[in-house]
Amino acid sequence: MRSTCRFVKKPTFVLFFILFSSAIYAQKNDLIHYIGSAYDLKNNTLIYTDEYKEYLTDNLQLAAKVVYRYPNGDIIATKNIVYSDNFSSPSFSFSNQITGVLASILVSTSNINIRYRESFDSEFKTKTTSFQEDMVIDAGFHYFIIQNWDKLIRGKAVPIKYVSPSKQSVFSLQAKKIRSEPWKNKETTLFLLEIRNPILRLFVDNIILRYETNSRRLLTYEGLSNIKLLSGAKRVYMTISHRKGDPY
Repeated sequence: MRSTCRFVKKPTFVLFFILFSSAIYAQKNDLIHYIGSAYDLKNNTLIYTDEYKEYLTDNLQLAAKVVYRYPNGDIIATKNIVYSDNFSSPSFSFSNQITGVLASILVSTSNINIRYRESFDSEFKTKTTSFQEDMVIDAGFHYFIIQNWDKLIRGKAVPIKYVSPSKQSVFSLQAKKIRSEPWKNKETTLFLLEIRNPILRLFVDNIILRYETNSRRLLTYEGLSNIKLLSGAKRVYMTISHRKGDPY
């Protein structure tokens, strides 16, 4: 009996190890690394760049670091992201060295904790609210699009519950396909992110995302900048340059 037990457990362990190793290898090959260049929509001048780079933590959890810089290379802000089981709702912390803005969202299985400071001289605002599976947080927008790709391609409008750290509120948005078109020798698809309420939609800027259709790689972003400069918030057109050699 003892010999039989050893024989059964060993192949099971080996199979688990192979599957686990394969999953980690696949995950490493899917890590995203790009540099975005944000241009002012009014005059087409380069305002800042942001470098987004994913990595695996020691416990093999997906994470990312984002560094925002002026064109001369000086750092404006940094962001650290940790993705939970649902990649569309990660935890993150953000620090703007120019304006003093600090923001963070910590996601647990039942709640999200929001902290926000508007400037160096401001007090922190905090709020705890219930976590919902269809929430989208910060950089989770990309993974939300990927998770709902087939629905969006078919023309279905997909609802979003977007968590705003600055407003400490959850907004009802929706994502939908605008059109498909060739762009720089690539077949691309454009998606619109907008407020669901038609009246509020008149006062809130939309976001337009362009993806390469075959690879599902983000190529451009158009909308309100996700960081504030001393001159205030700006609408930007951002081009995404994926790093050479990256398998994604």
